[in-house]
Amino acid sequence: MANPFTDGADYALHRPDYPRELGGLLAELPARRATALDVGCGTGQLTVQLSRHFDRVLGVDASAGQIDAATPAPGATYRVGTAEDLPVDDAGMDLITVAQAAHWLDLPAFYREVDRVAAPGAALALVSYGMCRLDAEADPGIDELYQEFYWGEFHRFWAPARVHVENGLADLPFPYEEVEIVCPPIVRKHRLAHFLGYVGTWSAAKKARESGHGGELADFARRLAARWGDPEQARTVVWPVTVRAGRVG
Repeated sequence: MANPFTDGADYALHRPDYPRELGGLLAELPARRATALDVGCGTGQLTVQLSRHFDRVLGVDASAGQIDAATPAPGATYRVGTAEDLPVDDAGMDLITVAQAAHWLDLPAFYREVDRVAAPGAALALVSYGMCRLDAEADPGIDELYQEFYWGEFHRFWAPARVHVENGLADLPFPYEEVEIVCPPIVRKHRLAHFLGYVGTWSAAKKARESGHGGELADFARRLAARWGDPEQARTVVWPVTVRAGRVG
């Protein structure tokens, strides 16, 4: 699994957490609620939610930096590992989740691992939050500025797999009987620094900086600040949430 995120502290601070309803919706999928496995867990945004509904939850991520910054929760443990070679015994997991990471995986290899670790009656859920809208109702102009930056010249820094986030995982292969899950969007209030911190966690932002094009990020920050006004003003950010879920076996 390719993993461009290594700074777990920044990721935990600036990435949005999921709607509180999501954990409960996912917990309805499997036959039992004994064990859950959160693959590509990052710093544990979804792992913590699952811990409220399952006896034991394991979060696995390829980045030691993410695991080091993971959020503790009762019944939750974290381990470094990959989706294609999960550090999990056979037939032991009632729910397997992948949140905001499915597009990075070698999916055929991952699905083989899902089949191996799934307990009888298990379920799998791929979760993704898509393109956000920045205060689109209150100030359409500031959202237009953001959208132009995202889809403009800067878009070249995104990996091709980013299309799966942009289209709500619609084109990813999914070899299981699907179950419809409707999740509310993520809605947050961000000050200027927090929103720019979120942009800074993008894999595209990392690629831009490493390739000597960090100035494009700085230019966007200046233009956004000029439009934002008071940097302490909180603006509404909305991310749509997609869940592709199914029963394994």
